[in-house]
Amino acid sequence: MTFDPASYAQLNRVRKALPLAEFGCVNASLNSGWQVNYIALPGESGYKPTMGLYLQTAGRFARGKCMKSTKRKNMPPEQRRAQLLGCAQMLFFSKGFEDTTIQDVLDMASVSKGGFYHHFKSKDELLFGVLDGMAEGVFSQMAVVASDETSSALDLLHSFIHLRANYLREHDYPGQVEFFRVMNQDKNMVLLEQFKRRVRTGAMPVLTGIIQKGCDEGTFTVADVDTAAELILFLSTFIDLALLRAIEARGTETADHAAEKLQAAIDMQFLTLDRVLGLPDGTTDFGWPEAVEVTMATVPATPPSAN
Repeated sequence: MTFDPASYAQLNRVRKALPLAEFGCVNASLNSGWQVNYIALPGESGYKPTMGLYLQTAGRFARGKCMKSTKRKNMPPEQRRAQLLGCAQMLFFSKGFEDTTIQDVLDMASVSKGGFYHHFKSKDELLFGVLDGMAEGVFSQMAVVASDETSSALDLLHSFIHLRANYLREHDYPGQVEFFRVMNQDKNMVLLEQFKRRVRTGAMPVLTGIIQKGCDEGTFTVADVDTAAELILFLSTFIDLALLRAIEARGTETADHAAEKLQAAIDMQFLTLDRVLGLPDGTTDFGWPEAVEVTMATVPATPPSAN
């Protein structure tokens, strides 16, 4: 059996169909160099293809329909963990984090509670496992930027600082908004800081390389490259508080005010970045002019049902 990759936007680089096996986390190398793990729904006559899959490339999971299987299959631990993460991301995006239960994930992956808790201690830990995969996806994009030896430092800087906007725009932004809101709940502050620290650690060598190149070219003016890079990485989350307030204000009488404050925070963040590097005001930007408008247009998540 085969699947039609054209029906999945995230698989537009796939050049050939692959055989689909029974429910599970089945790896297959593609000509494009991506890894596909896919899941099938048992039907009346064997397993139906295209009912669900997730794409993993450097830790990224593409959204798709993941259906429950009636068969349980033993998997190597790494594949089982990847399967749970893939199903969890699909559920978090489709149902919202709060309305998704661990049992939902177990049912979708056809995994026992013992199998789940072998890999994750809680739903919050599962959430941050998904976020960790997302961070790996960002790191892979950073690696592409770092490997570019022909572009100017300023062009590389723009590519680097636009990574966040590009990722949000390309990966179901309403779902990303819900993720961001949950991540910033008080109970998740410790885990969130760990996540941010991991991203900063991975980004540091890439950014220092760009800044050093800019200094060598005479484009940037900084007293200390490492310190400038650390400051810019801390600045990268400066807008988060204004973003959270804007998300919480959606659909209320304070929405317009919150949107103005979010835009002001974005503008201030990149004005500061320009001045840290000795660039003319207005040189850098978020890379997504419509970000505030799109954010305010997302629909607030409904409270979890009592049942």
